Amino acid sequence: MRLVAALVLVAAAVGVWGGAPSAEATPSKSVTVLLVHGYNPTSTSTDCGGDFDSMISQMRSGGFTGSMVKVGYYSGDYNCNVNLHSYGTYGDRDSWKSIAKALSSYVYNTYTRNGIAVDLVGYSMGGLIVRGAVYGAQKGEAGFSAPVNVSDAVTLGAPHNGAAWYSNACLWGQCSSLAPGSTDLNWLNQNGNPQGSAGTTWSAFGSYNDDVVPWNSAIYMSIPTDHKVVFANVSHTGFIHPNYMHAWAVVNRASSGLGTVPAVLKSGISSAKCVDVKYANTSNGTPVQIYDCNYGSAQIWTRNASGSTVITALGKCLDISGSNTGNGTKVQLYECNNTDAQKWTINPTDHTIRGLGKCLDDPGSNITNFTQLQIWDCNGTAAQRWY
Repeated sequence: MRLVAALVLVAAAVGVWGGAPSAEATPSKSVTVLLVHGYNPTSTSTDCGGDFDSMISQMRSGGFTGSMVKVGYYSGDYNCNVNLHSYGTYGDRDSWKSIAKALSSYVYNTYTRNGIAVDLVGYSMGGLIVRGAVYGAQKGEAGFSAPVNVSDAVTLGAPHNGAAWYSNACLWGQCSSLAPGSTDLNWLNQNGNPQGSAGTTWSAFGSYNDDVVPWNSAIYMSIPTDHKVVFANVSHTGFIHPNYMHAWAVVNRASSGLGTVPAVLKSGISSAKCVDVKYANTSNGTPVQIYDCNYGSAQIWTRNASGSTVITALGKCLDISGSNTGNGTKVQLYECNNTDAQKWTINPTDHTIRGLGKCLDDPGSNITNFTQLQIWDCNGTAAQRWY
């Protein structure tokens, strides 16, 4: 039976700080966007323009001015701006993980090492290539580059937890690496929210009418719920319904997940002190503290607005311990879970960040390194102002 829902999980716009916290996000539409196509089961030749030119045109109409780079990886690909065979050694029918290694090399050597952050869009298997490139580089695994600077990444109909049931009939090669439970998918799913060198915000898109990638596989990532989007009346290949890149509503929503630039969050007491995740540890319960600004990944914060605001770093959320509203309750890093303990209100007038009716607070106005932040009754002091 066909499900009819225009949009089931509506993901809100993604925003960040640039200076003072603001009520509205203003993405940078001059960002460079790399677009990676999907699996071709019948040949090693894909038309990158056929996949992405319509999407690029719509994004241009929406104000994007940066470079749009169509990335090919089969030897016969055409209408592409770059081919990954120039950046790695792999066979056209090797696993997507081998291609992800080449993508990481391309991104690092062309952009990251030159101080340029990029956004990534991956369609179908291209989404696995994108996610694998960020993860393998973050992990420092053999064959991958050093960590890459990817601010935002969007996957469209990517089989994060495997393609449709019939992919189990694939017994070798690239096709088998897309089947549920494959070795490479198991590797990828060790980290449901991989991070680039300065933090990465992910959005994952699926469709109830996608007969190639089940909708729940397409959003199988450990990211905030409002960044998991499921449409109806979108198909995988464009049969009957338009595919992801040719569906206006999908491209419009995907565009709002691109162009963000994560930034540090500075203390109102001293601009030399920043909100920091202790030792860049991603374990649940890691203290969030004051520390000398060093602009490392532990100090890169992104806000994702959805009525209230979720504040993330290192792929996890700023969290009030135990949802306790008492003065002095510590603030920590925790897996995003959509609870009230992770919902914040940013006041652009007084520069406070409020959660559970209290203000994010530097205890005793102490700016000594390793001072763990807390919540406290809002009192207008500099210890509760953040920039």
